[in-house]
Amino acid sequence: MENIKVAVVQMEVVAGRLDINTKKIVQQIKKAKENGNNIVIFPEMAVGGYLIGDEWENESLVKKLMELNEKIKEESGGITVIWGNVWADFEKLGEDGRVRKYNTAFIASNKKWVSNGIFEGHTFKTLMPKYREFDDERYFYPMRKLADERGVKIDDLLKPFEIKIDNKKIKIGLTLCEDMWWKNYGINLSEILIKNGSELIVNISASPWTWRKNNKRHEIVREILLKNPINFIYCNNIGIQNNGKNLFLFDGSSTIYNSDGTLMATTKSYAEEILEVNLGEAIKIDDEEISGEKDTADLYNGLVYGIKKFFEENNLKKAVIGIS
Repeated sequence: MENIKVAVVQMEVVAGRLDINTKKIVQQIKKAKENGNNIVIFPEMAVGGYLIGDEWENESLVKKLMELNEKIKEESGGITVIWGNVWADFEKLGEDGRVRKYNTAFIASNKKWVSNGIFEGHTFKTLMPKYREFDDERYFYPMRKLADERGVKIDDLLKPFEIKIDNKKIKIGLTLCEDMWWKNYGINLSEILIKNGSELIVNISASPWTWRKNNKRHEIVREILLKNPINFIYCNNIGIQNNGKNLFLFDGSSTIYNSDGTLMATTKSYAEEILEVNLGEAIKIDDEEISGEKDTADLYNGLVYGIKKFFEENNLKKAVIGIS
């Protein structure tokens, strides 16, 4: 990974605001190029937001999101761009009887889609969460079912994307959010990608805050890297999103891991931030210590952030609190 410079963009994704999110993505691509980065990475569903409920059934919205993928690709001159958005197959139906949609990771380089021999410029989310705020299979078709439909193993679809940096070829394995949490599903997608030749794993996420989630993620990633020592990048968003019933906080906490599982760089929670690193550099930082005091601070900071963002987005200035 010597002399490979990456920019991990922890951005606030505003659900349903395609204009705001796309403008920010384009700006950050330009900035990443100006700073000499080879790869720039954005979160899962960075263009339209993740928790937008039944708006996913709005076909005109899906078509517009697809058009914006082409716009972002055209910004990839001189750099490789990885981002999350929807991809739709308008010739097939999903299990809801509507246009088949996939939660997708896109990759473009030098204004062209990058191929992995199976897909042109994209791969699909495989593991679909169906708990708490998540109801992915209501809207998106999982790659596991696509493999069954094609009569192949999931291993046959999980191939790395090869890019060229300074005449050196690098193979990147792409996963989306839940795809890294292999212990919950009995299928280790990162390990499959590494066996298929990936030299770097990039996970793009839209992962809400939960109690000690980041510590659990470190454990999951380290178990992967213990057997397969390569760099691992986790890119998450910040902001608040609403699934129609509850409001959820996205804390960010994007992280770049060294090949031995130690931390190379990590962002602050609830802040837009860009991690820019050379993957060949030997940088190690310590994990944050687990404590009751830190748990309390995390909860407090999340509540303050979420309430503040809710008031800002809804143009509210006052609230009445009833206590009995």
